[in-house]
Amino acid sequence: MTMASITFNHAIFNHVTDDHTMVYHLTLDCTALNLLIVNYVSTDYAKLDYETVNHVIFSCITVEHMAANHAILDHATINDMKVNDAKFNGTPLDTTI
Repeated sequence: MTMASITFNHAIFNHVTDDHTMVYHLTLDCTALNLLIVNYVSTDYAKLDYETVNHVIFSCITVEHMAANHAILDHATINDMKVNDAKFNGTPLDTTI
C-alpha cells in the first residue's frame, strides 16, 4: 500500500537520533485516514532541517490500533509527508516549508 502527499496536522517525535527516528504517537488528521493512530513507526530516513520538518520518508509503518475498526496496517510507504504541527520532546517545531 502506497500513500503519497499525505498531510499530517499533528505529530509527536519522542526520540530522535542521528540515524534513527522513533515516532511513538502519530495522529493523522484531516486525511482519508481520519483518527488513525500509529503507535510505533520505524523510519529509515528523517530530515530535520534547522528544526523544520520538510520531508519524512517511512519505509515501514506498523499500525497497532485504528480507532474505527482495530485494523492492522503493515508495510505502508509514505513518499511525501508535510508536518504542520510537530513537537520534539514536547517543544513545538517550526515546520514552515
